[in-house]
Amino acid sequence: MKNKKYPFSSFVLKIIALATMTIDHIGAIVLHNVGLANTSLYLVSRIIGRAAFPLFVFMVVEGVIHTKHPLRYFARLAISGIFIGLALWIGQLIGGEPMITGNIFVDLLAIALVVWLLRQKEYLKLLAIVPALYIFLDFKLNFSVVSPFTSPQYGLYGLTMGVFYYVAYLINEAASKAACGKYGIDFEGYALTRQYRSNANAAASISLLTTNILWYIIFRIDSSWDTVFITFQSLSALTGIILLFYSGKRGYDSKWFRFGTYAYYPFHIILLNLLSYILI
Repeated sequence: MKNKKYPFSSFVLKIIALATMTIDHIGAIVLHNVGLANTSLYLVSRIIGRAAFPLFVFMVVEGVIHTKHPLRYFARLAISGIFIGLALWIGQLIGGEPMITGNIFVDLLAIALVVWLLRQKEYLKLLAIVPALYIFLDFKLNFSVVSPFTSPQYGLYGLTMGVFYYVAYLINEAASKAACGKYGIDFEGYALTRQYRSNANAAASISLLTTNILWYIIFRIDSSWDTVFITFQSLSALTGIILLFYSGKRGYDSKWFRFGTYAYYPFHIILLNLLSYILI
């Protein structure tokens, strides 16, 4: 029986993320290139688009936690990063200079590697410093000047979001296991209950809110840390409302949809640049 209280499976979250990303990129690429960047339509498209990245990061963290084949998972992210980089390059040749800087799959791959390494035993955890260091060096040295296609799009902000999602997961797991041990409840059974899902969703939502509050404070103290227009990006905290309805289920997950999702990223950027070129 479908759980009406938590109607959003991973499949639904992906659809929401893809839809909001597409709306955001219509604004960033098409409206920007045709000279409509100062209109209300452009602003609305970018506001709607703030929901996409938090959902993608959440699903990556969930994917790393539950995947049985981490190397395949990392390979898919890396290959997608290569294709999205090519798509951004082709898009700029076609349509000019859109308001998209950096490669989001660099962010997602770095976050996935950090979370996976933090889940390893003993000294292997320390290797999480390597992908985190790459993100930090990009902030300090601005890799996008040399190669915008291998530079992260959200940088330290995105990495913080991913780590906070994972910390929220650990806190909920630890609290749930402690409560189950105290009352003699089987944790595996409890993890299937609404109460557990409600706590997990709330933890994820709070971690997203905390990320945005933290970076807003950092920006107010020192505006040089604002690498993603954080005052505007803070609206992404509202995505936490969507996460409250996550079911924890995979949902529809055929191979064609899975690979089609990865292929959609580069192709829609090229198509939107072609559209803007035609309109210009």
